[in-house]
Amino acid sequence: MIMKSALLAFSATAFGMLAIVLGAAPAAQSPAAQAPSVNLTGTWTGTGRDTYLGIPDGVKVTWVLTQTGSTVSGTVQTLPLDPSHDCVSCHRTRTGTVSGTVAGTALTLTMDFPNLGQGATPTPTNQTPQCAVALNGFAATIANNAFTTVYSGTDQCEQPIQNGTLDMTLQAAPSITSQPASQTIAPGQTASFSLVASGTAPLGYQWQVSTNGGTTWTNLTDTAPYSGSATATLTITSVTPSLTASQYRAVATNSVGTATSTAATLLVRAMVVDADGDGKADLVIFRPSTGTWFVDHSATGYTTNTSRQWGISTDVPVPGDYDGDGLMDLAVYRPATGVWYVLNSSTNFATSLALSWGISTDIPVPGDYDGDGKTDPAVYRPSTGTWYILQSSTNYTTSMSFSWGISTDVPVRGDYDGDGKADPAVYRPSTGAWYALKSSTNYTTSLAVAWGISTDTPVNKSP
Repeated sequence: MIMKSALLAFSATAFGMLAIVLGAAPAAQSPAAQAPSVNLTGTWTGTGRDTYLGIPDGVKVTWVLTQTGSTVSGTVQTLPLDPSHDCVSCHRTRTGTVSGTVAGTALTLTMDFPNLGQGATPTPTNQTPQCAVALNGFAATIANNAFTTVYSGTDQCEQPIQNGTLDMTLQAAPSITSQPASQTIAPGQTASFSLVASGTAPLGYQWQVSTNGGTTWTNLTDTAPYSGSATATLTITSVTPSLTASQYRAVATNSVGTATSTAATLLVRAMVVDADGDGKADLVIFRPSTGTWFVDHSATGYTTNTSRQWGISTDVPVPGDYDGDGLMDLAVYRPATGVWYVLNSSTNFATSLALSWGISTDIPVPGDYDGDGKTDPAVYRPSTGTWYILQSSTNYTTSMSFSWGISTDVPVRGDYDGDGKADPAVYRPSTGAWYALKSSTNYTTSLAVAWGISTDTPVNKSP
């Protein structure tokens, strides 16, 4: 009988009506006159315990609360911590509603479980009413999103309920506090993407990849070249040109919810003269007399070479990665007609591209100005100090132009601000000054550095 009484008392604790007062001891001022100074919106979890007659028992409690002003409402669920007792109905999972008010830091809540059952073998139809219970509790002010209440009372069956406790903690959904950053690296190198997430532990992570600009996403596993797909840092070893323009994001998850990071882009940029994709510069020459390219390959320790005819004697060589496969394409600019001719490495040099962009007095300045991982045809016009850029990211349907330089300047495009895009820049021999227009600020700011004298030659000047 003693065991049965204890179980009934605990059942009432877990599944009856609960009133909790949160905060300091009541002051002379009416709590109703105080403005709420706590916000209980969120998911709270904890454990309840009733030590009536010294027999401990317990239940897991979850509140999902929403607070609007001084009014609190939500749902409650109880789950027995030990369902092995003979009083089965006392220990089944129950759901109900929770409502109350908050004044200052004083919280009064009522939990209502409207469909309690009783009996050793409960069924969905065996739901006879059980003794209701009213519990009054006192809890310290919430600190670090947690509090404990101690309560006592008597249920309607006159069973005393003593030394009950309820330990509750606010559960925080994940939040991304540091997003993964895009990277530009050479083939063969290692890339890593990291994020920082806050929220109630434990946090789980799942990295995803998109190869179609973020339209669809696929979960990654720890299969080469990927590792750390279920951690806060994704590592990609020995990247290949085929991964260029891939996007990566992570989903952080805990018991409360999920949060998805922003997407970071991986650009695999070959050196201008990397024809074999090993991340090393190859020995490349263009022989104007025959319009032939000769490549001595670093991938074989410069023991093998290839040659292809592409161009004529008056062409200007403008190698670059025009098709975005991470390998050097053979390309020439023909000043006589202002046409660019590109032989695509992505098709094993079986296809080509011809673009009319420039006039006879222009200086070709190819580079990736739009950050899509492909070289853009571009020219610098000394007569006006203007840059004209044909954008590969729009399939060459749009362009940009910038007035940046004077007729005696030397164009020296490069990524001076580290954002993965080429910046229009010039070297002025008369003063030894470098001037770069920053793409990272949408070309609203610039860089000026004095470095050189009038007879110096900038080593990254355009052809």
